[in-house]
Amino acid sequence: MRLAALCVLASLASLGAAAQESAPRVTVPSAHALPPPPADPADRVQPAGAALVLADDGGFDRITSRTLRSLAAAELRKHGVSVWDDPRFHTVQPVDGFLADTLRQMGVHRLFVLRVGGRLGKKVPLAFEEADASRLTTIYAADLVATGMEETDRNLARLVEAVLDRKSAGDTAGMQTVTVEEKRPFQELPGRRFFAVGFPFGFQGSTGRTYGTPLGLSATFMYEAQWARVDVQVLGETHGSSSTVFAGILANWVPLDRQVSPYIGAGLGYLLVSGSNGAIAADSRYSGGMGVAVEGGVELARLQGFRVLAGVEVLIPLFKTGDLSLSAPVTPLAHVRFAF
Repeated sequence: MRLAALCVLASLASLGAAAQESAPRVTVPSAHALPPPPADPADRVQPAGAALVLADDGGFDRITSRTLRSLAAAELRKHGVSVWDDPRFHTVQPVDGFLADTLRQMGVHRLFVLRVGGRLGKKVPLAFEEADASRLTTIYAADLVATGMEETDRNLARLVEAVLDRKSAGDTAGMQTVTVEEKRPFQELPGRRFFAVGFPFGFQGSTGRTYGTPLGLSATFMYEAQWARVDVQVLGETHGSSSTVFAGILANWVPLDRQVSPYIGAGLGYLLVSGSNGAIAADSRYSGGMGVAVEGGVELARLQGFRVLAGVEVLIPLFKTGDLSLSAPVTPLAHVRFAF
């Protein structure tokens, strides 16, 4: 009985082994043999270079703004700068923390920013800068205004050169790249012309004669701007003791643009001085040469079409006056002028 049971168990075991040998075998590959998942094109590692970001397109269409960025990138490459060609930078990209994180992940340490300011009539303001890729602070910037889209390519080339060489955009101009805006005539500040008649009174004396009745006359051509005035002046005066003649040009600073303003100025011209060491006119002696004029005073009625000027003018000879017997080496004058 026991022997029969053992035979049955042996038969069943042999049948199971045969079934296991006849069944198809399935091979499970090792985890190391699994093919890598397809990589995202944006996550592919590229050689580190510079990033060029279009921070403002000025309202231009997508094709125009992308073209401007491409022109700037081409100019950077001409100067030996490797520019990261990433589709994310082909459109407007704000310069913010997200951009800083993106550049950090990409391993980019140099950032250039192009800004298109839109249109001012036909003018297109362009600004180009190099910024710190982590802190987004400006390192160097330059800007130009293009008179029409046809001029933007030349302006971009000059802006790239200015930023890379750390110089003003104006210093990059050449005969073929100077802009219409740069060669526009100057817009000058307004100025007015006046003719003035004055009455100078001298206080110089000489040892040989006493002070007499003063007599003097001056004529001045004046050109006055908001803060300055230029005088072309001729004057002559005598007061018995000595005489003075001066012809020269003075530059004056007028610090206030109100109705009343002080002024101070100085100039250079020809000076003729006479003195005497005797009691009669025949004893008078003359000497002449270059002289300096220093003047200060008050200008009245600046808001009207005429002027009244009252001041003190000092004439300083640049030549020897020792033989004229003058009481002082300089000649002070009180000068009142009426300009119209």
